[in-house]
Amino acid sequence: MSSPIPSPNISNTVIAAIRTFVPIAVGALVTWLATANIALDPSSEVAIASGLTALVTAVYWAAATWLARKFPWAGWLLGYPAQPEYAHKPHEVIAPVAEAPAEGVLYDDHYFPEENDEPHIFRGGE
Repeated sequence: MSSPIPSPNISNTVIAAIRTFVPIAVGALVTWLATANIALDPSSEVAIASGLTALVTAVYWAAATWLARKFPWAGWLLGYPAQPEYAHKPHEVIAPVAEAPAEGVLYDDHYFPEENDEPHIFRGGE
């Protein structure tokens, strides 16, 4: 039996776009089919269709994602069975400040007041 995940080299950006826009297209199509023969008030037609499209899209995406976790072939319901793989980049560690700034001085656009004084952030020209 062959793997349900295709092997061509497709960039993660393309995979993410496919898996984003396929559920949106399905949601729009289902909404269009559901409302095609229903007379809606013209002043609220766009709002109803937009809300229904968003709801159908979210439900479709959730159902397809849940199915894909149980059955890998169901990933095709999202347009592509494999999720994008992003390289993990470690977070940059910033060294702690050796000592706190002296009281009552301007430090990186923040004024550290003396005791019982309100803090103040300087905005251009103050």
